[in-house]
Amino acid sequence: MLEVRNIKEDLESIKRIETLFSDVFVNRSIIDDINNNPFTYYFGLYEDNEIIGFINFDVMYDRCELININILDDRKGNGYGNYLMNYMINIIKDMDISNITLEVSVDNLVAIKMYEKFGFKKQAIRKNYYQGIDGILMEKVIEEMM
Repeated sequence: MLEVRNIKEDLESIKRIETLFSDVFVNRSIIDDINNNPFTYYFGLYEDNEIIGFINFDVMYDRCELININILDDRKGNGYGNYLMNYMINIIKDMDISNITLEVSVDNLVAIKMYEKFGFKKQAIRKNYYQGIDGILMEKVIEEMM
């Protein structure tokens, strides 16, 4: 059974995420981010009570920036990233946020394809954004609720 939980107060999940996704958190920690960034949100994706992925985004005023979405390597390709994206978009709609932005490496074709599926459009190229690899700035405009 899949479940999404806010991990801000779940220290064990935070430790597990930082361990499982150590390449993502080389120079920072989730606890520091939560304690020092009032705009940040972290949600974990759990299957049978085991964390298998997470999403992190910042909300500032009328916009959202997707910071990170990650699924365990052995769980990728099963729609879990889509599940977390839908979860975030529903939260953003409930908050009356007008758009979501993100940066993605030009060589992360799987992520780019997923973002485009969710209606993100390429807006700009950021030269050498990822240690010599260009990044793509993408944006999704949230449709007004009917």
